[in-house]
Amino acid sequence: MTEKILFVDDEWKINRWDKIFAREWKDLDFEVICEARADRALERLADDGPFDLVLLDLLFTDQPVQGKEVLSLIKKEYPELPVIVLSSSDDALSHAVACTKLGASSYFDKRVLDFQKLALEIQAYIQLAEQHRKVLRLTEELKAYRKYDQLIYQSDLMADLVAKLSALADTPSTVLITGESGTGKEL
Repeated sequence: MTEKILFVDDEWKINRWDKIFAREWKDLDFEVICEARADRALERLADDGPFDLVLLDLLFTDQPVQGKEVLSLIKKEYPELPVIVLSSSDDALSHAVACTKLGASSYFDKRVLDFQKLALEIQAYIQLAEQHRKVLRLTEELKAYRKYDQLIYQSDLMADLVAKLSALADTPSTVLITGESGTGKEL
C-alpha cells in the first residue's frame, strides 16, 4: 500500500527534495506530495487527502504563516495525523521541545538528515496511526453491541436480530417485531 506524505517546505524546489526523496526512498512505497506555501498546507490536506503523514518545515522565508502555526492548525483539524517536523534551525533543541508540545510526532535536523532513520520513523508513525484508527473503529462497533449486553442468547438468528437492531437504533424509524408469545419481543 502506498503511503501518502505531504511535505511542506518553502525551499523544496531549490533543494530538490522531491528528487532526493525519490532517490533515497526508491525501494519504499511512499508518494511524497510537495507544497511550498505554509498557508496552503491545510488546503492540500483537505483537497488532496487523505494523507498518512506530514513532513513539515519549521521556518518559512517571507511567508505570513510559520511551521509552528501550521503544526497547531493541523493537529487541531487532524489530531490523529502524524506530523514530523524538519528544520535546519540553529536552535534545534528548543524548537524540538516546542513542536513536541504542539503535537509533533518527531523532529529531525535537516542539516544531518538520515533518510533511512526518517523512513523508519515514517513507517512506524503511519503504522501507529493506522492501529489507533482501527482501535477507534472497533470501539465504536463494540459500543453498538453493548447497547444489548443485557440480552443473553446463543442463536445465530438472535445475533442477526441484535445486529439489525443496532443498525436501526439511531434512526427515527419505527420497527415492529413479531413472533410467538413468550419469545422475548418486549426486550
